[in-house]
Amino acid sequence: STQSTGGNSGFKPVITCTSKNMTQKEEKNPPIVIDETPLETLFDPQKYKFLKRTPNLQLKKKNEFFVSRESEFVVLLKKATNLLQQEPEIVFHGLGATIVMAIDLANAVVRRSAGALVSSLTTSTVELIDDYEPLESGLEPLSLVRRNSAVHIRVFKK
Repeated sequence: STQSTGGNSGFKPVITCTSKNMTQKEEKNPPIVIDETPLETLFDPQKYKFLKRTPNLQLKKKNEFFVSRESEFVVLLKKATNLLQQEPEIVFHGLGATIVMAIDLANAVVRRSAGALVSSLTTSTVELIDDYEPLESGLEPLSLVRRNSAVHIRVFKK
């Protein structure tokens, strides 16, 4: 089967999975090969430059916080607490490694409210696209789609 890589920038969907001589375990998570070359040997850092695309996020609203690895907990906590004095709710978004920090921030805001606030958490899966630009002539640009978990936590007044 072929996996669509989507996106733009002239990148073609070139990633395919093969079922030749697979074990039962591999059938559930098939190894990715491109033109009969295993994925781990294809993306040689001497031949390709790895680029992470920014996740396709909807427009940020005034009351939303997208937690990143660079986010400072104390700064976001203060901004969120101040914003809740003007807004009826705020939303924390965490993706992958930032999920724990987003949950911790929402819990801290709720605890500081002395029972005036509650939270509601939803999860989702976000498609991320990694691009590989060739460093040598004759190589095609490649894109790889991967999925990552995300949380969205509403903190609002009771």
